[in-house]
Amino acid sequence: MGDNTNNPYKFTAQQLSELVDPKNPELLEKYGGLKGIAEALKVDVNKGLPQVKADEPNQFAEREAVFGRNVLPETKSKSLLELMWIALHDRIMIILSIAAIVSLSIGLYEDFGPGSEESDEPKVHWIEGVAILISVFIVITAGSVNDYQKEKQFRALNAKKDDRKVKALRGGESVMISVFDVQVGDVLLLEPGDMLCADGIFIQGHNLKCDESAATGESDTIEKAQDKDQFILSGSKVTEGVGSFLVTAVGTNSFHGKTMMSLRTEDEDTPLQVKLNALAEKIAVIGTAAAVLMFCILIIKYIIQICTGKVEDKSFAAVLSEIVKIFISAITVVVVAVPEGLPLAVTLALAFATTRMLKDNNLVRVLNACETMGGATTVCSDKTGTLTQNKMTVVKGVAGRYFGFEGPEQIKKLADDLKNITGKTDPANKEIKDGAELLDVLIEGISINSTAFEGETDDGKIDFIGSKSETALLGMTKAMGIDYRTYRENPCYKVVQIYPFSSAKKSMATLIKVDRAAKGTGSGSFYRMHVKGASEIVLRYSTKALLLPEGGFKFAGKTKAPELPTIVPLSKNLAEDYNNNVIERFANESLRTFSLAYRDFEEEEFEAYLHGEVKEKVMEAIRKEEIEKLKREMAERKALEKGVAIEEDNLAEIMKEITDEQVIEDLPEIPEPTDEEILSHNAALTEIGNRDLTFMSLVGIEDPVRPGVPEAVATCRNAGVVVRMVTGDNINTARAIAAKCGIYTQGGIVMEGPRFRTLTEEQMDEILPRLQVLARSSPTDKQILVGRLKYLGETVAVTGDGTNDGPALKMADVGFSMGIAGTEVAKEASSIILMDDNFSSIVKALLWGRSVNDSVKKFLQFQLTVNITAVVVTFISAIFDGDNGSALTAVQLLWVNLIMDTLAALALATEKPTQDMLLRPPQNKRSPLITHSMWKMIIGEALFQIIVNFALLFAGPYIFSNWFGVLKDNGGVLNKGPQNNLQGEFEDQKTILKTMVFNTFVFLQIFNEINCRRIDNRLNVFTGILKNAYFISIFIFIAAAQVIIVFFGGSAFKTTPLNLGQWAICILLGFFSLPLGMVIRLIPDSTFAACLPKNPVESEPVDFSKPIPDFISPEKRNNTLDSTERHINAQIKWDQTLSALGSKEGLLFNFIHGGRSGRAMSGTISPRVQTTISDDMHTAPKSFAESGRAMTAPAPNAFNAKQAWKMAMIGVERQRKENNEV
Repeated sequence: MGDNTNNPYKFTAQQLSELVDPKNPELLEKYGGLKGIAEALKVDVNKGLPQVKADEPNQFAEREAVFGRNVLPETKSKSLLELMWIALHDRIMIILSIAAIVSLSIGLYEDFGPGSEESDEPKVHWIEGVAILISVFIVITAGSVNDYQKEKQFRALNAKKDDRKVKALRGGESVMISVFDVQVGDVLLLEPGDMLCADGIFIQGHNLKCDESAATGESDTIEKAQDKDQFILSGSKVTEGVGSFLVTAVGTNSFHGKTMMSLRTEDEDTPLQVKLNALAEKIAVIGTAAAVLMFCILIIKYIIQICTGKVEDKSFAAVLSEIVKIFISAITVVVVAVPEGLPLAVTLALAFATTRMLKDNNLVRVLNACETMGGATTVCSDKTGTLTQNKMTVVKGVAGRYFGFEGPEQIKKLADDLKNITGKTDPANKEIKDGAELLDVLIEGISINSTAFEGETDDGKIDFIGSKSETALLGMTKAMGIDYRTYRENPCYKVVQIYPFSSAKKSMATLIKVDRAAKGTGSGSFYRMHVKGASEIVLRYSTKALLLPEGGFKFAGKTKAPELPTIVPLSKNLAEDYNNNVIERFANESLRTFSLAYRDFEEEEFEAYLHGEVKEKVMEAIRKEEIEKLKREMAERKALEKGVAIEEDNLAEIMKEITDEQVIEDLPEIPEPTDEEILSHNAALTEIGNRDLTFMSLVGIEDPVRPGVPEAVATCRNAGVVVRMVTGDNINTARAIAAKCGIYTQGGIVMEGPRFRTLTEEQMDEILPRLQVLARSSPTDKQILVGRLKYLGETVAVTGDGTNDGPALKMADVGFSMGIAGTEVAKEASSIILMDDNFSSIVKALLWGRSVNDSVKKFLQFQLTVNITAVVVTFISAIFDGDNGSALTAVQLLWVNLIMDTLAALALATEKPTQDMLLRPPQNKRSPLITHSMWKMIIGEALFQIIVNFALLFAGPYIFSNWFGVLKDNGGVLNKGPQNNLQGEFEDQKTILKTMVFNTFVFLQIFNEINCRRIDNRLNVFTGILKNAYFISIFIFIAAAQVIIVFFGGSAFKTTPLNLGQWAICILLGFFSLPLGMVIRLIPDSTFAACLPKNPVESEPVDFSKPIPDFISPEKRNNTLDSTERHINAQIKWDQTLSALGSKEGLLFNFIHGGRSGRAMSGTISPRVQTTISDDMHTAPKSFAESGRAMTAPAPNAFNAKQAWKMAMIGVERQRKENNEV
């Protein structure tokens, strides 16, 4: 049992936790079963642990030291400063910070260094560095504050009373204790509605059922019993029955605790972050290379000037000063090249989007998840609670066979419709019920023959609590406007005996006594047995059927409806009609069918029946039970004599050899049973409730698809995003729901988890493009799927609401959890929370994500155009200028590079998304950040701006000679001037020219900002511009600020006021950016593509018409049909599927839906895969996990996908062991 030297309890916490993760009956037996574990834990399951004594507060200290407390270690929330420090580690932030420090150092030297006192220039050179530092501070603060606030919102959303009370057995008494005080070895008592706080082993109970959908994805309730599932899972919920269990794991060792702890991992970089980091590195390298080149050229030029005698002052101080000036010019190029506005644009776009997304019911916990969602290529969605409502609902049915109802509207008016059916074929026959009487019996059966009730749920809402089927029926009565309590609490009804739901009989029954006088329907009393259950079972118990005239929704059949309400024998034809045209039809639509029937007895008739036939049957059954008991006792004695272990199999063999005659002598006298004892025996149920029933109604129940889901799935498909369903449901239910959602399409593959996990890597890669539904899947299967998709370069979004979804939510690029129905684990693991639990909100997240990516690209297109132009103009003008000065001064570049860029970031980041964004496919992770159409615009506009600026700078004096006569006559800006009395006028005209260049440069950017509102080749750049108040305001502000700078910039900006003509020239040249943009968009991208880096090859569209791969087709079919024939058969069955869903006629599936055909984690049923084929698989290729080889040759730029794939492998061996696949 391991090293238990210092452990007084025989087992360690790890050994006990292995019992339920995964559920391991063999290990339980190895540990000695419930008895062996209880002995090891030193506890009497009939008394529980001792009561806590006031004078011994730490009496469980030893137990806690071995098994731990039932608490999870608190996660330390990051402070605002910590978040800011993390944000500062971004590569772009590092580059900007270095550039800022260098620029600030040089600026301070220029302003306050040696010789600065003699300069009459304003001391503003330090502003550039400080401004960049402020920009860095704004970026990291904005992003960090946003993350901090969203985390606080998440904590508030998820806040609840953790310290709740549970009922425990301590010292033989039932006491209420805190969940934090639950110990391993405690005996906890269970009742409907309890949330389980620890793992354990079932001790005893009656009809105990647990909803484990939040923990395992299994939407059906799991019955707990010694001969069935004995394992209690933390995180699950008791739906019906009562019982007790022995706690075996608490805190971090429990199933729930392990899941919570596994989610505490670090996030990886998003695709956009990776691309921006790569871009920043390239820009830094290019900028540094340009600066070095410029420095070398200017140094060589200066040396030549010295050698040729053009430099008068050759003193060491003058030479050093000139070298420093050249170095400053070179550094300016680096500063200009770095896109300091880019991170701000990203942060603003994300902050704007997340704020707006909250209004669209998306709480973004992780800021970067927003932009990641924009590139999502696939969504792996849970079914229960995500695509469906996780609330079983009556969706259709028949009353009296021929009166049908379907949908909420018809159910709502069902009561009124039935009351309108009057008359009888034989008014004297009391057995015949008209519409109103049938309604009364129907509601009576639903309300009284039920253990469900209406109460307060964990989230404080009033809802029905109990088994999902019973709550669905009570929900139907509520929808009809009838309160079930008016029947259940009515004194005219006395409950005589309840027969709880039995999985063996698949039915539940309740015997009541009805007082006609109290009810107002006559005198005397009568007995009525109400029975409900699986339709085929209740139909078998029935001998008569109530029939109503045809009405409501018509479920056509082969029998004819009566003209008036009547009661008839349940003939073979009528039974077949029910089976073939109602039950099977409902089952084909994956509805769970429930039928209701009853049997009436007059009081005297029932008393005679009870003390006659029923009593005889019960006495006979008791006698047989006693004989079996004696046989077992004899078999146990013989087993001991033979030295054989007392086990069920051994005892069964020995009991076969024992005859009734051998034990009849020891049979005790059976006492006369009371009426209560007679009625409580199963034999009484068989005699009273399992025969001669009157069949009255049948309903179809399902977990309905959420409103808007089919439309959302269709929108995702149009956007190029593949939606896959991953569920623990059986393959038929999963396929039907997927078809209703629009996920399952012709040629798609439906596969089961146990089969999927046995595929090799190559086989997985072959079927993944066509895999649309993964049924009977465990959490490990979902992790494998997500990990493999990420490994193949997909950007994966995962939706889920249960604890079982946690690991996959964390592993995915974007995890969506449900804000209302989601568990704490799911919310903690997710990056976005859907506040309205609506799958449709994912489409809004997708839209905003794409909007963020587009906003970043728009700004990038604008920023790079500015930077390329500024760098080239600065570089070339500094080389050719007579004074080695740039056409744009440092302060002018501050305005262009920082103020304009920051405002442009705000303008372009606040563009609202348009539906057009969902009509294009998502970008591959390996796709470049800058597309060919963007490069085309950047290069085209940059070339135009460079040409315009240089033409104005160098040819301006000659073109506008009336303004620049002196400048023209003295060689333009290339010379130092005439060095005479015209020098002052020369300098003034040079200042005017450089002001025009600066002004033109700015207006080129202002109009190009409008151009950059589109990053595709569409010509209309004004679409929706008036709806963006930010853009209009910023456009006007920049233009106004530029006017102020030109007129009042003075010595700080090195500008001088321009006349009207000069203003017109500047604005007109800037305006030409717009028509040029239209011309550039008309040029095919392919013309530029030859000169640009090649985009990664896009994957071919999935061909759903191809035959299904042989390795996932049943082996028995390989002997008779080739893959093409199988595909043809699949297509024929697909057409039948569409027909059944569309016209609601014909066969959809060949399987009648009852309980699950197998559990996602049981491994007891052969796994299957379908495209519409449903045969069992008999062979399985060697598992990739079994092969033991590591993943090789990952996809380029897989963004930590290899680690994700390895994470997915962690539970594979455990899963295979659980499913006996080793």
